[in-house]
Amino acid sequence: MATTGTTSATFFSYSRKDSEFAARLARDLKAAGADVWFDQIDIEPGMEWDRAVEEAVKEAPRILLILSPASVNSRNVRDEISFALQENKTIIPVLYQDCSIPLRLGRIQHVDLRTDYAHGLEALLKTLRVETTSEAEKAQKEADAQAKAEAERKAKQQEAERARQAAEAEKAQQEAEARARAEAERRAQQEAEEARQRAEAQQEAEAQAKAEEERKRAAVKPRTVEGKVVERPRETPDWSATAAAFYQTAVKRLQEGDPCGALAAARACVTSGDTLDHDGRRLMDSAWCPRCNKRVREPSFTSTAAYSRFWRGECPICLSPLVVSKKNLAGGI
Repeated sequence: MATTGTTSATFFSYSRKDSEFAARLARDLKAAGADVWFDQIDIEPGMEWDRAVEEAVKEAPRILLILSPASVNSRNVRDEISFALQENKTIIPVLYQDCSIPLRLGRIQHVDLRTDYAHGLEALLKTLRVETTSEAEKAQKEADAQAKAEAERKAKQQEAERARQAAEAEKAQQEAEARARAEAERRAQQEAEEARQRAEAQQEAEAQAKAEEERKRAAVKPRTVEGKVVERPRETPDWSATAAAFYQTAVKRLQEGDPCGALAAARACVTSGDTLDHDGRRLMDSAWCPRCNKRVREPSFTSTAAYSRFWRGECPICLSPLVVSKKNLAGGI
């Protein structure tokens, strides 16, 4: 028969006297995955019983009819069968107890549940296009599902672990780079600080050297030679016992036959005083160059270099060491 209707649920048609068996069969079918409508299970509280049954019969594409002496004599069951035949719905007879099958259903193949309930249930599920599986197959499917779920769980766990390790590696790399940058900045700052300190030390040393040079220049009284200022170093600003001692040393060196030593003492005598108008000056004016064989006197100098060589005890012309002439000393002192 052709089937019509808006839902795929199979309507249960049974007698109230067979409620216990009908409820058992409905629960087994539902547990196996069959889409069946059973009034005692599917009518919700608050719904009108007659209207719910009428709507379920109208919408169901199939009628599962439980055959028993009570059902074939039930007026409601006969009405439901008549409606199903009228609407060209599929009727599935289920033989529960021996009974006289209605003439209109005699040519329809029925499912026998009288002697072997399990076998009949399997056949009924097949008719309802519900796949049945054995316990071993069910166990295998469950095991496969569990294995698949476990594999997926492990895969997710491994992926999470790889992501964690990658994040840790990236974090470690970033920390290493940050430490390297910090170390480079520290070294740069240290080098800059050292350079600054060296520059400050150099500037301070230069300033000290300049101050020392200025102090030395300020301690020397300049004199003019032919219009030019010539500086001579001196250690004491006045004519003291030190200058007198140098003069006596110069006289003694001359008497001992050491004209060079006498000239050096005379030069020290002159440079220790504040002026040149002392006996040491006269000793210096007695300087004699043995090589040039002539007297060398300070006023004859025409340049600062010659003047400096003279005060170093050298001849301005030939750079030979000067001596003090006994003759000049005797005549000048």
